[in-house]
Amino acid sequence: MRKRSAAWLLVAAVLVVIPLISAYARERAAVSSCKEAGGSFNYLLMLCDTQATHPYIPFGQRHMGLMGITLMVLLALAIAKYVKWRRRLGE
Repeated sequence: MRKRSAAWLLVAAVLVVIPLISAYARERAAVSSCKEAGGSFNYLLMLCDTQATHPYIPFGQRHMGLMGITLMVLLALAIAKYVKWRRRLGE
């Protein structure tokens, strides 16, 4: 029974992290193709610009909401697992 709950927790954690990884991968692909075309990537508009140069803005700074939600859900899963573990010790 314990192995099954650990597996479900792992699956839930992976499902929570997938949107964050997906957003990062899509953005990296867009930036790479823009730079290969000789452009500068506008991180605020998420567009390739061949006319002007744009500053780099870190992923974490631009996607703080997505990262915050992901961390809160992972924390909630960890707390739920801890509470379940403590209850099991009390039995």
